[in-house]
Amino acid sequence: VNKGEGLDQAFNEGDGTQFAQKLVDAHPDTALQLGLWMVDDCAAIAHGDWDAAIDRLGAWIQKTNRPVFLRVGYEFDGPQNHYPPQDYVQAFRHLVNRFRKQGIHNVAYIWHSYASTISQPLSDWFPGDEYVDWVGISYFNQPQHLMQPALDFAAQHAKPVMICESSPWVVQTKYANAWNLWFVPLFKFIQTNHIKALCYINCDWDAMQQFQDQHWGETRLQANAEILKRWLAETAQGRYLKSSPDLYRFLGYNSAAQ
Repeated sequence: VNKGEGLDQAFNEGDGTQFAQKLVDAHPDTALQLGLWMVDDCAAIAHGDWDAAIDRLGAWIQKTNRPVFLRVGYEFDGPQNHYPPQDYVQAFRHLVNRFRKQGIHNVAYIWHSYASTISQPLSDWFPGDEYVDWVGISYFNQPQHLMQPALDFAAQHAKPVMICESSPWVVQTKYANAWNLWFVPLFKFIQTNHIKALCYINCDWDAMQQFQDQHWGETRLQANAEILKRWLAETAQGRYLKSSPDLYRFLGYNSAAQ
């Protein structure tokens, strides 16, 4: 979302339909994760030019009355995203301060690195411990050692880690060996590094106009019955939280108090 599109009405700009309220209505007893696109707007956001959109987003989040994980300017260190560190830090802080001033308490702020090759220290983009609740990373087809700086940073600042975006690009779920090639290393990485949350992008990338030229392929779990079976078996284990009336308690959120 940027100006608030995709919250209380359907929105699609070639990357699939975004409709957050529909997800809220259709899936009770769940948490929600949102990505806030701020490319080329950080200076304006920090200056207050986008306050009306920020207020709209904040009011909607508060109205959901459930935990919402907000990725503020996701993949801030990706060179394709043009986030000047100083402007990014000020924009991140401005949004958090504005939400706090409005008494919005059901949101956790995620500082999401693209966890790949970087040209300068991650700390240049860091808004500060008082503004960041989680460290986020992307997990696609990059070598795992490139994710280590973000993991180290999270450990140094005592922040939990979320894999905010993940998908087996190119490997694809339609191939018989996809489980061993991509999913086994993913779950081993989660356990080894004590990852606290995983978000999987379950889609056919080539079917979406915005990504057709990337040739990332089919990554829906249901495209391969064996992979879907193994995924369900893995996530059925006790280490994974499930949708339930008790979920918010496990996440430290008391909906009745909001």
